Amino acid sequence: GIFNRKLGKIESAMRDFSKAIVVAPRARCPYYERALLKLHLGDREGAKEDWQKLLRIDPEFDDYYGKLRSL
Repeated sequence: GIFNRKLGKIESAMRDFSKAIVVAPRARCPYYERALLKLHLGDREGAKEDWQKLLRIDPEFDDYYGKLRSL
């Protein structure tokens, strides 16, 4: 997912992160990365849902970029 995101392949990255969540639903990184992508695409509600799921998994997760805290 991160590789595709860096290449600008946003839809592929989104699919990659979604697949990662299915395979490892308690992994934090895919939720975070997918939330950032959704926010980038203007899907504020989708980003908020992923951010809230992530915080249920790890309430202490650090929003490195500070983009999701305000959702």
